[in-house]
Amino acid sequence: MIESLETMDPDVWCEALVDNTVTPVADAAAFRLDFPTWLGSLGRRDRELISFLSFGNTPREAARQFHLSQARISQLRSGLQSDWQKFQGEEVSPER
Repeated sequence: MIESLETMDPDVWCEALVDNTVTPVADAAAFRLDFPTWLGSLGRRDRELISFLSFGNTPREAARQFHLSQARISQLRSGLQSDWQKFQGEEVSPER
């Protein structure tokens, strides 16, 4: 069953991200362990931003909600992506 993150209870959205039949079991298990740990390493605003965007809200809506510019939301998203890649031990491309 496909369900929009926008309509889900916020307490279960992370669980929904790993409950699928496409992701290999080992990858899903690693994500289930790693993602909450990584989220816990972030500040409250970043965790709330990730949650807000994961529910399908646009960067424009996020900018309004968090009282930031859209450009800053873009910077934060890029930084969070890089941080996640580093957490996963992936090589991070230098910013342009």
